[in-house]
Amino acid sequence: MAPSIDRASYEALVRAHHAAVYRSAHRVLRHPAAAEDVTQDVFLRVLDGRLGLGKDPAEARGVLCWWAVRTAWNQRRGEARRVAREEEHAMTRTSSEADEAGTDDLIWRAVEDLPDELRVPVVLRFVEGMTFARIGAALGIGESAAHERVTGALARLRTRLAPLTAARGLVAPALEEVLNAASAAGPSRVEVPADLAARLLALEVGRAAASLGVMVTVLTVAALGAVGAWAVLGPPAGGGPSDTELAEAASPSASAEPATRVDVGEPPAVNDAGRAPVAVDAAPRDVGPTEPGPMPTARLFGRAVDEDGAPLAGLDVRIESFERAGKSAAHSAVGRTDINGCYEVEVQVAEGAGGLYMAAVLGRTRIGRTVMAARARAGERVDLGTMMTRPPTEFTDLEGFAPSGPPSSPGVVTGTVAAWEGAVEPAVASIVSVHVQLAPSGEWRSGEVAPDGTFTLTGLPLGKHRVQLSQNFARSSKADTARWSTTWFDVELTANRLESHGHVVLLKRADETRDVGHHAAELHARAVRHEDGVSHPIGPFATELLPAPDLDHAALRTDWWPNHLFPRPVQRMLAGPPPLDTADIHVTGLMEGRYVLLCHADGRAAAMMGPVELGPREVRSGFELRLAAPCALEGQVVAPDGAPLDGAFVLVTGIGPYSDGVVAEGDRAIRDADGRGFLFVNGSERRSRGGVYTLDGLPPGLPLRLVALHPRYQPVSTAVFTLQAGERWAAPMLQFSRAR
Repeated sequence: MAPSIDRASYEALVRAHHAAVYRSAHRVLRHPAAAEDVTQDVFLRVLDGRLGLGKDPAEARGVLCWWAVRTAWNQRRGEARRVAREEEHAMTRTSSEADEAGTDDLIWRAVEDLPDELRVPVVLRFVEGMTFARIGAALGIGESAAHERVTGALARLRTRLAPLTAARGLVAPALEEVLNAASAAGPSRVEVPADLAARLLALEVGRAAASLGVMVTVLTVAALGAVGAWAVLGPPAGGGPSDTELAEAASPSASAEPATRVDVGEPPAVNDAGRAPVAVDAAPRDVGPTEPGPMPTARLFGRAVDEDGAPLAGLDVRIESFERAGKSAAHSAVGRTDINGCYEVEVQVAEGAGGLYMAAVLGRTRIGRTVMAARARAGERVDLGTMMTRPPTEFTDLEGFAPSGPPSSPGVVTGTVAAWEGAVEPAVASIVSVHVQLAPSGEWRSGEVAPDGTFTLTGLPLGKHRVQLSQNFARSSKADTARWSTTWFDVELTANRLESHGHVVLLKRADETRDVGHHAAELHARAVRHEDGVSHPIGPFATELLPAPDLDHAALRTDWWPNHLFPRPVQRMLAGPPPLDTADIHVTGLMEGRYVLLCHADGRAAAMMGPVELGPREVRSGFELRLAAPCALEGQVVAPDGAPLDGAFVLVTGIGPYSDGVVAEGDRAIRDADGRGFLFVNGSERRSRGGVYTLDGLPPGLPLRLVALHPRYQPVSTAVFTLQAGERWAAPMLQFSRAR
């Protein structure tokens, strides 16, 4: 933990960077009061010594703004007023405004109308100037996922802006260039509250007063306003800039103004007025975000052996923490075993109690994992013990399949692909992929499809193979608006039959609901509003099809479904032209089985359809996915003494053994991570802040219960409740009563 900051350095930080921090939070939240709360939270971290800012002013600003973005994004995901604000925001986009707006305004209005998961990465990339790695860290996703979201947002913006620019006779330049050039005219136009700096300075005054035992509260100082705070603290020597001037100077977009240099390391010299002078650079400085200070580390070591206890050299060993950051481990590192099978890896650890870590080998030749987790603290060297590994084939069901062969294997499969009507369409053939996944290696062999629709797969080993045909979206262009259903056929190559010829595959369109052509099992439905049956367009990632558990209808609804109201973190890839929002749902390429369709659409409550039984290659259609108005709740979680409790995880769950297992898993996870990081057991988890939590997007009429988890206390829950469509409910207080 960094040392607490002295009073003069804190004031210099506030005056130099409060506007930049506020604007960073506002770009994510788009709400003044919420942005002020985040700004206060960031500077409280500074006061408590929880941020390593360094001595460079650009580095300090970068760290502060990055923390503002990260805090704002975590708050944004649990914010209940989002839908109402966005609907109000969208209503102001009148056609007359569009006619009068300039090109830059059109672009930024289109950016503002993007969904959160696309808008925020674009703003962070082009306004905040963050790298994809920094964006991913702020949003709790991977670097590749951040890059994917920005790319998807740009594609959607191009689609949205194309008719507007064409109608006005404008030539649209490269969108990235316009965003970079227009950033100062876009979201950065945020008015900073005039008294924000004074209220932030009052935080330090309140802390100092409390440390001296003086009964002066922060609210009393804040009530004095800007003038009162200056009267208590005194202005900088020689006078000082106004809050408005400071806000302009601290804005990241105000690159024409000189940056303020603030030294937050050793206490600076103090002038006659008792205040530290502020040095101003003569030239602008790069104020882009930079990495926070380094975290403490520990060294973990161990040994990898085979089934006979012999050491294994050259294996990549991955060390991962139980603490999560999104879907991935919060801290991880990779090492390699030496000739004795030994490895030693340095990995980041949390301060204080440290955290639990395990080691794993997940390779093509060996698979293994340490049996027990070990706790590692800063500066320690921890033994993870001996890990026994096995060949991956022992974990794979390979019945009926032969091992994969070398590229020179003699097997050959040929055939022809066409549209289901029977005509060979070169445009269709050019975007179809033909491939086989070989067992047990998982290696893919692909075949080329000629313009006349013929294809050839070579180099296949003897044995059973499933030849799959699907659309290759990487080859698709904007002109390829059709989507084609996935299908397959099985072949067996033997010593007496090395080749299999004459296969004819007639593809059907994915949106074709009739049982025509060749296809796998398919499910077709339509999303409608529950209250009036009107079609409701949803995004391409709003639905999720899952195998239905082996439960009766009542248990499925009351025990399983409440734990799937919110999607778990998942990395998804969107290749080819981004699909438009639509009410039509087409799920193709399925095996036979029993499925449930889940939907998590913006502005609507979570919904479930099913279970639906699908036979081999069966096409079922005519289903309606009914989306109700969302419900929300807000409540308070407190400690045994009644004090509001920060950092408690509150989640919704159902009634039954499945729900009990979810709660037990979550309780174990927060104890393993000492309450740090993210908790993902059913996606509904929200962390209390100031003892308050909110949950939105809940469905009406579903029996639910609330559970609160904390590493220091035993879980506590409410009685079962149900909500009405559109209701915002004040939930009962959750009070912990028993320590662990």
